[in-house]
Amino acid sequence: MARRLRGSLLESTSGSFLASAQVAKGVSGGDISLRALAIAMPYPNTEGKTSLNVVLEVDGRSLLDRGDGTTLALEIYGYALGSDGGVEDFVSIAPTLDLAKLGSKLKESGLHFCTAFAVPAGSHELRSLVRDKEKGRRGLESIEATVPALDVPGLFLAAPVHG
Repeated sequence: MARRLRGSLLESTSGSFLASAQVAKGVSGGDISLRALAIAMPYPNTEGKTSLNVVLEVDGRSLLDRGDGTTLALEIYGYALGSDGGVEDFVSIAPTLDLAKLGSKLKESGLHFCTAFAVPAGSHELRSLVRDKEKGRRGLESIEATVPALDVPGLFLAAPVHG
């Protein structure tokens, strides 16, 4: 189940203080390889914000390079920050994966996490964190995305933004 909050970065719980600090600073890298792709969809919600859709690709080999275990408990966090550095939208999810069932598929094709942030037009920084709860391993990614103003009536097609 995903949890959405506004206005604050990752709380430093469950031994994730270092990861929290790295997300706050916009650091990329870590033990788990990530790649984020974003595209702004041209329709505003009732608050006038645009849907900024994101696909986070997690490399399966680096995700599974953790030693033995039958399950993999993850914490996945995503933040959309405005040009002032404030958090505009946030998502978190904490899946536990059964490696006996999913291990070979994860190794072959990785893990894909899809979400959408509701943000106003303008420049945004998208920060992502994937953390292995048991081992403390993590991957961080930060990309820039621009959401166009939707002042023009009619059809609009936005180009994909990727990191």
